[in-house]
Amino acid sequence: MNNHIKLFATILLVMLTCGTKRPKSKDTPVSFEQNCQTTYSDSTDVNHLWACFLSKGITDSLKTVYATNSIKVAESGEVISGLQNISDYYRKNDFSIDTVYSIKRIAANATKTYDYEIGAFTTENEVLFKHLIIWNNQYPQKRAFEFISESKKAIPIANTINKQREKWIALCNLHNATKLVTELYHVNALYFNHKPVIVGLDSIAKDYQYMNDKNYRLRLEPIKLEMVAENLAYEIGQCIGTYNGKYLLVWKKDDKGDWKILVDSNI
Repeated sequence: MNNHIKLFATILLVMLTCGTKRPKSKDTPVSFEQNCQTTYSDSTDVNHLWACFLSKGITDSLKTVYATNSIKVAESGEVISGLQNISDYYRKNDFSIDTVYSIKRIAANATKTYDYEIGAFTTENEVLFKHLIIWNNQYPQKRAFEFISESKKAIPIANTINKQREKWIALCNLHNATKLVTELYHVNALYFNHKPVIVGLDSIAKDYQYMNDKNYRLRLEPIKLEMVAENLAYEIGQCIGTYNGKYLLVWKKDDKGDWKILVDSNI
């Protein structure tokens, strides 16, 4: 009788384990209960919770991991604004996530109220995605911004992007904000800061008029340049000069094959 009980318990344990798909980290596996409830202390834990909600279709619980006024940007440059619209997006687009992990995460400003993160996740059918996240740490740890794209094998192009970045620096320090934006920003570009997201070349150039001050000086020093696909790359770096916070960029090739800035952010 005891042997039969032990056998039944073993079978039941296997059935329960196999019946619940649990997101895990590349470095530190984390188990979730079926309702995805867990306590968290940093972005790694929040990303696990995010993955669990999406994998189980619990989109109503995304308010746990997104800020109220959060922004999601599509690869086309389309902006999905607000928690409800992001929840609706994921309700219509299934993501069954197997593994989620961080590639680079860094405090975005001296007060550490925001973090920048480049991360990745794989789906159950082994498709790799890379996401760029801005974390609002005042809640604590909620997504204020995200950009997600499928990652495909690509040849590193650091030298080409380095030349574009140097051109950005030169035009900035020549105090020509309009030319800077016209020549180096993608036609669908947007700028994300504390203010509402700014969309379009004209609007970004208008916001950047402070660069036309003859005393304004700035240099960009990349910390992490991550290739996503042959036409897409993420960058996190350090501003040095009049402003000394971090910056975040999404580089994308335009129709002519030139690398342009699709997303620009400093917090």
